[in-house]
Amino acid sequence: MLVFVDTETTGLSSEFDSLLEIAAVATDNEGNVIDKFHEYINPGRKIPAKIVELTHITDGQVMHCRTEWEVLASFADWVMGMGCTTMIAHNAPFDMRFLRDRSRVRFLNNTPFDKVQVIDTMAMVGTALKKKLFETKKTPSGRFSKKQEDVAKVLNIEYGEGGAHSAINDVLVLKTMYFKLKKMGC
Repeated sequence: MLVFVDTETTGLSSEFDSLLEIAAVATDNEGNVIDKFHEYINPGRKIPAKIVELTHITDGQVMHCRTEWEVLASFADWVMGMGCTTMIAHNAPFDMRFLRDRSRVRFLNNTPFDKVQVIDTMAMVGTALKKKLFETKKTPSGRFSKKQEDVAKVLNIEYGEGGAHSAINDVLVLKTMYFKLKKMGC
């Protein structure tokens, strides 16, 4: 069982910031969707303006949503209920750090997110770039971009309405991107 996951957060620190959105898609090894999880989260604080600009998630949108603790508990139950053995994310260390650290605030140690194998599609993109299987736009430092939306464009993967930085859109693109990269031998 594969679970593709993406999160949106109030900032970059899993210690001081909170989750705003979790989206996941469970598939079999061929990519057939078995189930989906998607929920917005009330972070219990004002969302920074630059995060609103990036994610389009507003204070009003999450005002009546469940708390981080409630959503994390539901998501952990969903992951375990799906029999998840592998979680896949783009820049997996970021998403997994948030899931693990924010869960530990409530679950203490041994979170369900500690028990799965993790695959980072950003590392797969790095392999593809080294093998010169494709090129993305260049960053200011002169390197090729590994940003999910830049890779998706090169691989002809379209985002749904709302574009990138919506966890549900990102996770659906991530699933397609993973199977394309895998087929390329990454």
